[in-house]
Amino acid sequence: MSSRISDHVGSNVVGYLALFIALGGTVYAADKVGSNDIKAGAVKSKQIGDDKIKSKDIKDEKGVKSRDVKDGGLTEADIAAGSLSGSSIEDDSLSAADIDESTFPSTIRLNIPPTSWVTAGIPDADVTYFIGLAKVEHGGGVGIARNVHADVQVANQIGGRSMELTSFELCYAANASAVLNEVTVRTIESTAAALFKDTAVISDDTDRSDSGCRTYEPSQTVVLGPNEFVEPGLSVHFSGGEFRIYRTTLVLQPR
Repeated sequence: MSSRISDHVGSNVVGYLALFIALGGTVYAADKVGSNDIKAGAVKSKQIGDDKIKSKDIKDEKGVKSRDVKDGGLTEADIAAGSLSGSSIEDDSLSAADIDESTFPSTIRLNIPPTSWVTAGIPDADVTYFIGLAKVEHGGGVGIARNVHADVQVANQIGGRSMELTSFELCYAANASAVLNEVTVRTIESTAAALFKDTAVISDDTDRSDSGCRTYEPSQTVVLGPNEFVEPGLSVHFSGGEFRIYRTTLVLQPR
């Protein structure tokens, strides 16, 4: 029996050797298959197991482009929290249709920094700044009103929706020598017909020598146009002393 096996192996040694080499060559070749050996389009999504491709498998910056992602192909669940930043979104690539309006706050409060308040008109007022307040003084003359206004930037639109000015909040400290005698909020528009067209949408000329916080509302709906900005202003009549401006806030809402 053993001699028959020996005779069989001996007579077929060349065949076994060829089979071994063939199998070994196949394993070697499989180990050496690279991306250049795969025909373009040969690998489909169905041939890739779920969760088999990780972020580390995608070449930085050149791996996946926006054109590689089918419209609606990504959901919130596909995007890791904190994984998108401003640099992840191409300039001008978002339109109003891409923004969920339900995520907008119903009210937007724009706090005006004290350093935004500057002198306006002649004669000038002296405006100095401290933490949390702007101090207005008469600037060397008494018995006359001095004006200040706030230089602020207000967004006319958010996500294609116009902004409506709903109120102006002012916290201040007046006194008998520095009387607040007018509060105004103007919309100023730059048009082709006129360099500036300003309209007082809030105006209160009640003399006040007290301290506190007041809310002023426009008498009618004020929707900001594409070329309009908002300018709050104060007029203070001095016989001495100083007037202090604390928290000031513009309140708006998307329409």
